[in-house]
Formats: sequence, structure tokens, C-alpha cells
Amino acid sequence: MGDVIDTGSIPRIGDYTNRPGAFRYTDPRHARWAGAADVWFQGFFHHGFADDKILVASIDTVRKVVRFASPHMYGLGSGENFNQYVALNLLEELDEPGEWYVDRSTGKVYVWPPSDLRHARINVSVLEQPLLALDNCSHVTLRGIIVECGRGLGIYMEGGEGNRIEGCTVRSIGTVGIMLGQGARQTFPHITADDYAGIPVSGDVGSFHSHYYRNTAWDRKAGRNHVIAGCEVYATGSGGIILGGGSKKDLVSGGNEVTDCRIHDFDRRNKAGAAGINIDGCGNRILHSEIYNGDLQAILVHGNEHLFEYNHIHDVARNSNDASAWYLGRDPSDQGNIVRYNFFHHVGRPDRKWTMGVYCDDATCGVLVEGNVFYRVASYGTVYSNGGHDIVVRNNIFIEGYGPAYQLKSMWYDFGIRDIPYFFGKNGVYTRRLTEAIDITTPPYSVRYPNLKDWLDLLPDGKTYVGMRPRRNVFDQNVLVRYEETYRLVAKHAQCDFGENYITQQDPGFVDAAKMDFRLKDGSVVYRELPGFVAIPFGEIGPRGKAGAL
Repeated sequence: MGDVIDTGSIPRIGDYTNRPGAFRYTDPRHARWAGAADVWFQGFFHHGFADDKILVASIDTVRKVVRFASPHMYGLGSGENFNQYVALNLLEELDEPGEWYVDRSTGKVYVWPPSDLRHARINVSVLEQPLLALDNCSHVTLRGIIVECGRGLGIYMEGGEGNRIEGCTVRSIGTVGIMLGQGARQTFPHITADDYAGIPVSGDVGSFHSHYYRNTAWDRKAGRNHVIAGCEVYATGSGGIILGGGSKKDLVSGGNEVTDCRIHDFDRRNKAGAAGINIDGCGNRILHSEIYNGDLQAILVHGNEHLFEYNHIHDVARNSNDASAWYLGRDPSDQGNIVRYNFFHHVGRPDRKWTMGVYCDDATCGVLVEGNVFYRVASYGTVYSNGGHDIVVRNNIFIEGYGPAYQLKSMWYDFGIRDIPYFFGKNGVYTRRLTEAIDITTPPYSVRYPNLKDWLDLLPDGKTYVGMRPRRNVFDQNVLVRYEETYRLVAKHAQCDFGENYITQQDPGFVDAAKMDFRLKDGSVVYRELPGFVAIPFGEIGPRGKAGAL
């Protein structure tokens, strides 16, 4: 993107005047697109965590200006290396196998086929409903099925108990591959977040993410004790799997599980919020799965007491910024989550300044990060916390990250100082989430998480909230290999207790680092330097066997 001529209106801050933005283009190819109908640009038009797909209204070849037909949620911005986009649906650019163009005026699709059409199977779907649905069923097993070519969901499940989806392949799906629990239909006429109003609906993703932002204790009716096992989910438009279940409000476990699955290439249509796996509710699990090839998050988390174990996560957060492999944020009551025995590698890029591995954003609290291996992960913090409390990072191995192994920002004494009323005010985000959606001062929260009870109390100065000062954070018994920067604490009250950690520029005794076999040999120096270090079960990480239908 070149210079911004007009940011356009900014719905994110309540500007609903619906004024499209305009910017200068920098590639001469734009000149031959002038006058083409139904051209769309998809990219990161301001922030690196918020992609968009916007119809082009006009291309001025004299001034070299593109004007959109509608605004971007955050207004237009430029100057960052992630402010990039691709042009879609241009007959003029149909120049290699696999590309296609839709002429909506005639109902024709022009395709440059990737192989001989005489031997091809061609599918065009107009079905917007789920291809398969289990509605309030129990103890039903779907096994060995290929579910493909739908404009909406692949498999949808609502209610019930003890259902299993085993050894299935879900692919070429317009929205989400597999969804447990309801979505939401938007009723507010503009793109927004804080002012959003939605209605829960069955069988449709809709504006699920925006509705959840306003309704963090939403019971999506996902049922309990369901299992998605040994499946492959790929080539989806808006995410791989959405896993709900349990009650955040009452802290009752759902017991739903994704295990031994492979999820990849899951954000062809939308990227923001379209994670490999979204998880919410309480007490659900993601185990022994491989998630890869995504531009933003591999795992996007809401809720409490979820378990993330033995997963292999790589090649995500690639073409974005302020993005991560694992993300949880903006609700201090989302506690009790465990990230353990996972292998993260090649997350983010060195040239994108804000990428993270495990991202505890905007006062996330109560996360245990234990026994993981991180290799070439993130530029802004392999583990990163924005003002969090009770983040315990121990017994991990960090190898050759693009930035610090650990960073904690005391955000209310840094970039967040101007946003204190937005979060802590009478109608602030934290006030609503900690006193209205749930109540941290009464059971079950006051009993389960007693350290959270005073989070909204004022300190003796009468203006500083307890939650503004990080506390009880621990970084201990970790191994750091070939890091140029180890720890970074930013701003006043950035608290972390650093225990015994081993930092080295040498191979500490890996079985075969060149082949990414990061098991430690029995004679590794780590066991001498950190006598309490517990061997990580690296060989057990990832799917156990083939995923998908035979």
C-alpha cells in the first residue's frame, strides 16, 4: 500500500458514517484493472491482526489512487511491511493454472485448469447449510467419511453427549470445517466490536467472534464429552474447528476433545479469528494434533481450564503482525488454562516485529506454560504477556527465537495508559466481564480463583486498580539456546520472578538438532545445570497415526 489519501470512516471507534477509504497504489498493474467490475482486494489494510476483503469502487490511473466501496473496520493505514494485499477476481490476471474468475453478470466461471479437464471432477456448491449435522443426538459415531464442497459448514454439532467424529476428512469448505455449538447472526447494521448485537443461531458461524466479544459467558450449547479424533481438516474458508462446551459462568467442564487431528490451510477466505482451532467454554482439550499453514493464530482461546497437550504447531502467524500460535486475551477470568508438552516451530517471521508464540494478551491471567519446545518462534516474545498475573513459565526449551524468549509489559504504565477508562471504567471491558458476565467476588469464581477476587479493587492511591500491576509471574527451570535477547520487562511494575534458568549459545545435548529432534540426551549438560529439570516427552508430540478418511 502506498500513501493513504483518506482513511475512511472507522467503525471500530463508533464512526458509522460509512465513508470508504482511498490510497495510492504502487504497482503499475493496477492501470489495466481500471474499469473492471467486481474486483476485490484482500489484505491487512491497517493492523496486522485485522485482514479484510473489500470491493474496489474505482481505480484512478492518473492520480494512481484506489477507492474502496466500503470502509475498513480500523480505517486505512500504511507504512508497515504487512500493509499488503492481493487482488481477486480479475480476468486480466488469469495467467497460471489453478486461477479462476467469476463473471456474476452472466453466471460464468472462467478457470485455468490445473490439469487435463477430461479426467477432472468439477464441483460447484450452492449449499450454505452444514453438509452434516448432529442436532441434540447422543452416542453417534461418524467414521471414515469425506465431507467436502460446501459453502457453509462441513460438520455441525449441537447439544447431545458422547458423539464421535473419527477418521474423517473435511475439506473445500466455505466457512469452518467442524463446529461444536452455535454461531450468531448479526443484527447491528455495521462492522463493529463494542456496539455489536447478535442472535445465537444453529448451523451457521455468522458473526460468532463479535457476539462472543460482547457475551463472554455465552453458552453455545455444544454438548458434552464429544470427541473429534484422527480427522484431517483443510482448505477451509474461515477456520478449521470451533470447539465449545461446558459452562464458563458456572465453571462446569464440557469434556469435549480434539485429538490426533491434522488441521492446515484453514483461512482461505477470512484470517482474523479464523484459527486452526477456536476453543471456548470450560474444561475442553486439544491433544496430539498438528496445526500448520495459517496466516494468523493456530489456536484462539476463550474460557477456562482447557488443556493443550502434545500438539505440533508450525508455520503460522506468517503474513501478519500482532499475531501468534496460541492466543488468549482481554478477560482476566479466563483462568486455569494449561499449555504443556507441545512443539512450536517457525512461528512468525523475523521481519514482522510483533509476532508471538504463546500470547497472553491484555491482562490474561492464570496460564501454565510447561514442558514445551519452541524453535524459531516469534519476534516479540516466544512467550509474551501484556500486563498478566499468575503466568507461570517453567521447564521449557527455547531455541533460536527471532526475539526475546520472554517478554512482559506492564501495559498500564506503557502503551495502555490512555485506555484505562476503556477497560476499567464503569462500562469498561473488564468491568463488564468480571462483574456482569460472571462475578469474581462470589462462588464459583471466588472459590476456584481466590487470587482474582481483588482484581478490580483500588489501591490506597484511589486511582490505581489492583489489576493494573502484574504479580505472581514466574519464569523458572527453562533452557534458552542461542537467543540474542533472553528476557524483556517493560515499564514500571513489570513483575516476574526469575528462578534458575540455563542460558547457552551451544547445543546442550540434543539428539539431532539439524533434524529438529530436540530430545535431550541422557548426558545433557541441562541435567547438571538445572538438577530439577524434567525430561520433556518430545517423541510423543503430534498425531498418533494417519489422520483423515482412508
